[in-house]
Amino acid sequence: MAAEEEKFMNEVQDFNNNYGIMVNRKDLLRERAKTETQSLQEEAVVLGREIETLRAENIHLNTLQRQKNMFQRKLSDFQETLRGLDKEIIAVTGVTKRLVAEKLAIREKPQSDRECLRLKEQLESYREEKLESEYQALRSQIDVLQQQLCEAHGDRRTPDPSDTSPL
Repeated sequence: MAAEEEKFMNEVQDFNNNYGIMVNRKDLLRERAKTETQSLQEEAVVLGREIETLRAENIHLNTLQRQKNMFQRKLSDFQETLRGLDKEIIAVTGVTKRLVAEKLAIREKPQSDRECLRLKEQLESYREEKLESEYQALRSQIDVLQQQLCEAHGDRRTPDPSDTSPL
């Protein structure tokens, strides 16, 4: 049996040598290794590009993060300003309401305040007295003019003070 095995192995080796199966296998393994190496190199290039892209994105993300932080600070400042303005609006609204109430009270005062009513009556009486004195002055001027007119026409009659009709 050992002779048969040896004979079989020799035939297989001769067959492989004749047809180049063993050589092809080495070449095939080399080709596979070369292809695998090339594939790994291409993958390394792709990974290198991805790393550069990620670095660029990281720089971009860092820039965006800084901008976000800056905008958040500005937003916080604006919100603080808004809270201050809201407080001022509330205070000013209170002052406005008090002023409107005071204005209404002042408008009502002349009609309800005793001193204002007394002064109003006194003013009215002065007005009536002044009108009366002006009426008397005008009446006396009319009488004088009527008398002069009568004298100028030769009519010596004395005009009636209650007569206001022209001659």
